[in-house]
Amino acid sequence: MNTILTNVNTDLIKQGKTLEEACDWTRTSECIDDMKYLHTYADDHPWDWEAVSRNPNFQMTDALKLKDTYPLAWGQYGLSMNPSQFLLIKHYLDQFDWFWGLGGVSSNRGISLDFIEEHSDKLDFRMGGVSSMPCITLQFVLKHPEYAWHWGEYGLSTFLNVSPKDVEDNPDLPWDYEALEKNRFYLKHTNSLAL
Repeated sequence: MNTILTNVNTDLIKQGKTLEEACDWTRTSECIDDMKYLHTYADDHPWDWEAVSRNPNFQMTDALKLKDTYPLAWGQYGLSMNPSQFLLIKHYLDQFDWFWGLGGVSSNRGISLDFIEEHSDKLDFRMGGVSSMPCITLQFVLKHPEYAWHWGEYGLSTFLNVSPKDVEDNPDLPWDYEALEKNRFYLKHTNSLAL
């Protein structure tokens, strides 16, 4: 399905506006699922290239084809944060200006534990960064106490896959108990114990 048609303000069309004027091009750029259409009509529509860069349908091959012609956003909230670009980041680590902080590589949901170990000196572990990534396990955290983990809300206490037993067995860790009450894994274990 061509997502362009889902981001058109039909009231503006009724008022005589063109497709270009009636379409929300930032939203369209963020969610278009037909990359062939994007390539074919790259010059014919006012694409928001920063939004295209963070589109999860925008793949490594798309970025490499378009990088010299269009202003792709490599930095914050662009390709650096796009999970579909994680292989590109690993492969072209030294060739592009990746953004390592929040909203960049540190917030990329495609990040792997090996990558974190190899590049921990460049990554941001604060809220919304590596401490919020789904790949993080308690074993990994215990293996790397030297990392500046964020234990509070939107960090390890909120997202880490832990049970009440894990918390009980590790009382020396700086758990945020309010954040644990929002942790779906922790709550799942807590609810199963109550049954």
